[in-house]
Amino acid sequence: MQDRRKLLENYVQSHLQDVLKAPHDFIRYPFIDPGAGYQGNCWDWDTYWCVYSLFSLRDLFTREQNEAILRHARGNVMNFLDHQLEDGYIPMMIEVSHWSEPYLNMRHKEGVQLNMHKPFLCNRLP
Repeated sequence: MQDRRKLLENYVQSHLQDVLKAPHDFIRYPFIDPGAGYQGNCWDWDTYWCVYSLFSLRDLFTREQNEAILRHARGNVMNFLDHQLEDGYIPMMIEVSHWSEPYLNMRHKEGVQLNMHKPFLCNRLP
C-alpha cells in the first residue's frame, strides 16, 4: 500500500506544473488545464474534477504549490465568468484558437443550441 501511495505522490508532483497554465489570448486569468491533451483550454466538468482532486491531495504539496493551485482554480471561475454572454450563457469550454472569442460563444450568438456551463460556479473555494 505504501508503494502505491509513493507512486501517486511522485506522479502528482511530477505533473503538477503540466496542469497549471498561465493566461493567454482571451483567457485572462491563470487556470487549470485538466490534461496535456487539452492544449490550454478551460473545460467545465473536467477542470472541476481536476481541481477537486488536487484539493483532496493538498497534503502532498508545499504551501506555495497549494497557493498556486488555489490561484489557478479561482482563475478558472473568473475565466468562465469573463465569457458569460448578456443572456446568461456561459460556454462549457473556452478554447483558444484563431478566433477573437470562444468558439462556443460565437456559435451561441448564431442561434445554435449548445450545452452550457454547469452550475458549479457557485461552489465555495477554500
